[in-house]
This record gives sequence, structure tokens and C-alpha cells, in this order.
Amino acid sequence: MNPFKPGQRWFSPSEPELGLGIVASVESRLIEIIYPSSSEKRIYNIKSNPLKRLKLETGDQIKLTDGTQVKVDSILTEDDFFFFETSLGKYSESVIDIELDTSSVIDKIVNDQFEDNNLFDLRYNSYIHRRNYEKFKYKGLLGPKIRHIDHQAHIADVVSSRINPKVFLCDEVGLGKTIEAALVLNSMILKNKIESAIIVVPDSLVYQWYFELKFKFNLDFKPISNNDELGIEEESVNDHHHYIVSLSKLKEDKNLLSDIIDKSWDFLIVDEAHRIATEIELAIIDEISNLTKGTLFLSATPKANGDKSHFDKLEILEPGKFDSYDSYVQSQSKYAETLPIINKIINNDYTKADLQEILDASEID
Repeated sequence: MNPFKPGQRWFSPSEPELGLGIVASVESRLIEIIYPSSSEKRIYNIKSNPLKRLKLETGDQIKLTDGTQVKVDSILTEDDFFFFETSLGKYSESVIDIELDTSSVIDKIVNDQFEDNNLFDLRYNSYIHRRNYEKFKYKGLLGPKIRHIDHQAHIADVVSSRINPKVFLCDEVGLGKTIEAALVLNSMILKNKIESAIIVVPDSLVYQWYFELKFKFNLDFKPISNNDELGIEEESVNDHHHYIVSLSKLKEDKNLLSDIIDKSWDFLIVDEAHRIATEIELAIIDEISNLTKGTLFLSATPKANGDKSHFDKLEILEPGKFDSYDSYVQSQSKYAETLPIINKIINNDYTKADLQEILDASEID
């Protein structure tokens, strides 16, 4: 059925600048619309066109031919035409004028001006994908250019899941402590847990860390050391978020140390932590660690400088965990007593009495 009749008012949502049109003629397959306000004319296919019928509500304002503005009191439909009852009389839609404004949501609904769902679906699906990514547990663990080893992925997952991790990684030489620390760092950055990080290493490891992070993890760290062999190092910290600093440079350059202390840091990594032995070195690391949300110590030989040196580093990670060094030694001795039984369990050569002894020792702090 042909819904168009000469004199009806229609508009084109795809060309709202044309204004309100009036049907001039209707043929078998084509309709001609004249747009008085823009002095334009369009011819459309009856079965396929963008046109929408003008619909008004009671209370809307219409303009009469003499320019008078009057409010619509009621709306009638006669022979497919709209008639508007006003205080000045009854007027057909073909003889009234109105400024077409379909920009508001209500106007679009009233005039059946509905867009397709493509853009909404795109926004909705984008939101869903973003939420799924935000909830993705292993964020930061899959992107790096490395071969994943089970224990590295497990450690990185456990540590990066903590709110404020303070951890000492003591894997044996060759088990990938650098990769583990970099995975933790990358994961926490991508999870928006941290924005800035500082890595303290011996001079000889500055460039190893720099290239590992840059080419395997796509992390941009600025190096600072005593040996600017590649001409890429910074003199001090600035607005950049990530730095690799040699321990010797920190001890020798008081201005650099002062700038670092004055800057806000979220995460600290200390490689070869067993080398930190003097009171000055411990004080530097302790002061930086106190500024951060998380601290990660790395060492394959954490007790290389003795139990007391190891205890001092544990105090940096978790101050007050032990009442004194003596209480720490006593606690460690309790663990040592259970080692023979634990080795039996590992070798599947244990008895019921061995298990009971382990349970009895569960009071270890």
C-alpha cells in the first residue's frame, strides 16, 4: 500500500539540513518531495527511501502561513492526513510550517527516527572485550618474546597477583630470575597496578637488563651507570617512568640519589641482592623501598654474606616480622629440623610417624 499522498509532510533523516518537505507528486514508483526552507527538490523510490513522516505531539508549536505561532491542542487523522486543532482553528499539515528539529532523543523517537544497531553493537562488543581483557588473569605473561617455563609463569602469576608484593626470589643460577622479575614487572604495569619502576643492579648488568626488557618485553627503561658505553644513558631521573640504575652510581652520585628519593616510585627491583652488604648500601635500598608499593630482591645465593646480611634484607622487605636477629635464627633452626623428613616425603620414602612429626611442627611461624 502506498503511504504517500500529495500535501503530506515528510523529512529525510539522512539529510536533515533540507528541512521539512512536502509531497508534490506521486507516481507508480516514484515520489517527488519539495523542501521549501532549502529550495531543494528530491525524487525517491516509493519502496526504498530514507523518508520519515512528521509526527507532532499535543503541546508542540506550529507556524501558520502568516507567521503566527500557535500551540497544538489535539491531533486528528483524516484520509491519511494530520489535522491540528488549535485555539485559532483547525489546520491541515499541508498548510502549516514548523522548524524541523530531530536532534533530541525524544524527537527521534516521536518521529520514528531509529538508526540501525551496528554502532551500538560495535560499542557494546568493544566494552565486553575491554572488560574481558581487564579481567584476564594472565595479562602481561603472554606477550613477551620468551619461551615460558612452568615455574617462571607460576611465580610471576603469584607475585603479580599480590596488592603490594615484597618478595625475595632465590632461584638457583640459570633458572631465570631476570625473566621472572620482568614477567612480574610487565604484568603489574599492564594491570595498571604500577606506573613507575626503578631497577638497581651492578654496573655489569645494566645493559643486560636494558636489552632484555626492551627487546623481549617492549619495556622502555632508561639506563644510568658509570659506564655510558652506548651513549644512551641519562644523567639523572626526569619525567620518564622507568629506570635501570647501577648501585655504584647511586653510592657515588649524591645528586642522583637525592633526585631518586624525591621522585615517586611504585616498584623496586634489586638484582644480585646478596651484594648489598654495607650499611650505606642497605640504607639506600631501604630508603627507596619505603617509597614503593612493591619490592623484588633477586639472588641465587642470598646468604653469600652470612645470615645477618640476609636478615637485614628481609627486614627491608617486611620490617618487624622478626623481633630480633636471634628470633630469626631460632625460627630458621625449626625449619632445618624438618628438612630430613621433607626429603623423605619428596623421595616417597616416608612413614606415618614422619607425617605426624611434620604436622607437629606446623606451629612454625
